Amino acid sequence: MQESGIAYSGRITQFFFGVGGGVNGPVPPSFARLGIGGGDTFEYTGNSRHDFRIDLDKFGGLPHSKFLVTLENVWGRWGNVSFETGALSPAVFNATMPVDLEASGIPYCTNFMLVQPLSEKFIVTVGKTRTIGIADNNKFAGGDGSDQFVNQSFVANPLMVPQIPLSTFVVGAIMPQQWGNISFSVMDPQDRSTEFLDFGTLFSRGVILFGQVQVDTKFLGKPGEHHIGGFYKNADLLDLTFTPVPPTYPYPPAPPGTPQLLTQPETYAIFYGFDQYLATYGPPNARGETEGWGLFGRASIADGASGNPNWGAWHVSAGIGGDSPLRCRRGKGDRFGLGYAYTATSTEFGAIPQFLFGPRDAQNIEFYYRYHLTPSIEVTPDIQWVHGMLGGLTGGDGAIVAGIRLNIKL
Repeated sequence: MQESGIAYSGRITQFFFGVGGGVNGPVPPSFARLGIGGGDTFEYTGNSRHDFRIDLDKFGGLPHSKFLVTLENVWGRWGNVSFETGALSPAVFNATMPVDLEASGIPYCTNFMLVQPLSEKFIVTVGKTRTIGIADNNKFAGGDGSDQFVNQSFVANPLMVPQIPLSTFVVGAIMPQQWGNISFSVMDPQDRSTEFLDFGTLFSRGVILFGQVQVDTKFLGKPGEHHIGGFYKNADLLDLTFTPVPPTYPYPPAPPGTPQLLTQPETYAIFYGFDQYLATYGPPNARGETEGWGLFGRASIADGASGNPNWGAWHVSAGIGGDSPLRCRRGKGDRFGLGYAYTATSTEFGAIPQFLFGPRDAQNIEFYYRYHLTPSIEVTPDIQWVHGMLGGLTGGDGAIVAGIRLNIKL
């Protein structure tokens, strides 16, 4: 297939996780319908992903053009124990992909996109795109929760999730430079994880503009990178004051579908991130990848530090990670990570959400070690302390999340 222009890669990831503490039972029916259950539980979730890269120039297309198709599904418990912790950032992030609340196991298409280099320094993309990792990514705390950290706070910036849909229509451009790269994207704000593109509704609910500049560095004689960027989202979003829409004279009944709570017309966030190697084990490999470990960090602010309608006002995270520092495991594909994250909640929650959820600042600590059992099988023990944003559901307590992630590469 590769010789004919079609390359395939895939994986099956399974999560065996439990939570101690977390949401206090019994859970009100209104929360249960949102997928929030009681804490002190154990769940199983499976997820698979299948990527096809088609070299279109071998089928008569333009030079170097590629078409990317990704199919993925989820079964077991959608989200695993993520929403039993009282956190808005999923503790088992990859168990929420695709966005299939029923965890039906049905494969959905999350990538269906054309990648076309117009020159060595200008590459355009268009089509349905899986947005995780598209920006604010780094070598030690990135991916999608299937190969490095498990908690979303370390995988992707909490101020971008859920404001950025997992899979949606995107038109983007990447401009590689000798010193790094520049990227810019225009996105449809509707999540289309479990549907195909309905061109008649594209951008009918607004638009998201996204940009980033990345600079590669050689501090301490070791590779690293720094990036800065942000997004602007123009769409109707719930005002966190939960203020009812005032009636209008002569007070006719609201038409079906009319919002009953006030909305905000826009949200934005600015972010910064970096990674810096502290130790390297030899020169980069044939793919340009360096083996070693180092520091990572992120910082971001949303809506002028008010966090309305973003939920989070600002966020910082930092840690250490990379390839195993154990001499006996070097070159075998083991990885580790230890991180701390703090997300300040919005300062504009109204009386109703204060009463229902008891919103508070969120904190997370996570440690994982990914052991390469065979060239195709990875076993990752993981433990987290989660101080979730929905403190009213947990009685003000935190939660301990622990388990094993089993990854099988196809």
